Amino acid sequence: MAVFRRTFDAHLDQLSSARTWLNEVLPEFLTYYELSDKGGALQHRMTLCLSEIMANTIDYSSPPADTLNVILEYKDRAIILSVEDDGSPFEGFEIAVNAAKRAHDVPTLDERGRGLYLVGNMCRDLHYTTKNSHGSQGVNRLMMVYDVAA
Repeated sequence: MAVFRRTFDAHLDQLSSARTWLNEVLPEFLTYYELSDKGGALQHRMTLCLSEIMANTIDYSSPPADTLNVILEYKDRAIILSVEDDGSPFEGFEIAVNAAKRAHDVPTLDERGRGLYLVGNMCRDLHYTTKNSHGSQGVNRLMMVYDVAA
């Protein structure tokens, strides 16, 4: 099983590098698993979602994360794109993820929350987990699950 993983510093100036990395490894990943992305729609959605989740993690984690791990894996006939950080758990984030999965209308009047809603609508499913390993810091992981044609 091939898993592609890269670690980035948790700074906004790293978003471009993360998008470039994903766009470089995704074709190799798809080829390895004999999957198709005709027209590049999947790559576009995944790149946009990665950028949004990384930016939110950098902007809102408190205390701030030092690093972000981006993980690309294939499991149960789906691609899983995960972002892990070493910051504190996001209070109420699991509730926000679940609300984004159930929302039918774009929250246009709210200043916050649209990004998670959009990410939730660009992938099949979202999962958030957190593990505290030392004090308030730990490992937070947001997994974005995508269907893909074989």
